[in-house]
Amino acid sequence: MNHLQKHFSACLIALAAFTAAPMAAWAATAPSLGTASSFAALSGAGLTCTGSALNGDVGSVLSVTGFPGFPAVLCTATGTVHAADATAITAHGDVFGASGTDSQLTSQACEHTFAGVTELSGPLTDTNGVTVTQPLSPGVYCFNTAATLGGTLNLSGGGTYIFRTGTTLTTGATAPALAQVLINGAPATNCNQGVYWQIGSSATIGSNTAMVGDVLANQSITFTGVNTSLVGGAFANVAAITMTGTSIAICGGALPPPPPQGDNDGDKDGHHNGHDKDHQKCNQGVGNGSEGCDPGHSNKNPWGSNDENGGKPGDPGRRDNSNHHND
Repeated sequence: MNHLQKHFSACLIALAAFTAAPMAAWAATAPSLGTASSFAALSGAGLTCTGSALNGDVGSVLSVTGFPGFPAVLCTATGTVHAADATAITAHGDVFGASGTDSQLTSQACEHTFAGVTELSGPLTDTNGVTVTQPLSPGVYCFNTAATLGGTLNLSGGGTYIFRTGTTLTTGATAPALAQVLINGAPATNCNQGVYWQIGSSATIGSNTAMVGDVLANQSITFTGVNTSLVGGAFANVAAITMTGTSIAICGGALPPPPPQGDNDGDKDGHHNGHDKDHQKCNQGVGNGSEGCDPGHSNKNPWGSNDENGGKPGDPGRRDNSNHHND
């Protein structure tokens, strides 16, 4: 074998080794959120919050309700609430605009494609018959229809993870079970690993779910039930975001505990104790003050407040009415 043949053979061997190895060009790359990076939740329609706590900004291109503590069940946010202002509109464009985050995700080719409704916590077999086992490595995972998460999805290794569904994402479990995303076998405290969920229609994050990553839904995002959390951001394009009893923290932030749920006594302390803070000293008896504290029903007085009709302890203050008879 002459020198030229030896050189040519060495090139063929190197080429074969290169094509047999995973190509770095196929690796998923993290998109930019632009000005939306400070948002824990951002909607292109309305945003409604009940009994939730967010570490980050909150915004909507249209309206926001539930902040900063109305109605009776509080919602809290460590950042700024942006309702139909320039900041919210710009941030929404950075995510869903022509060259925004969503487009950057769409431009990346699928490394594995799965047909039918796929449960993420189980073994995954793609359309080429390749079984993908946990923990998953960084890459682009595409689901032709819907994906569900009712157990544990473990991600391992530094890099970017992109999960793209054709339709919906639905998560949730029945306590004590948990639907959760783990990073290297442990609960995530931040999403620096770069996890992205690109949802073709709507995402529903159900009870007992610990999600990780930025969720981008073309339509709505709904957090429902108790014990739900997201380390990342929630971004809805053309429909609303609804949050009930959840905790959300942007990348690098700590998950805040959700505020107490309603107690129907007006004090929002999570305990129904019969009296709210505004009227905790009212005993509704004679001598307890004027109408503001005594609505006049403690002694079934048909003429109004006991005190306002001259009542005092031991004397209900009823008018002298010859036509009135006690049974």
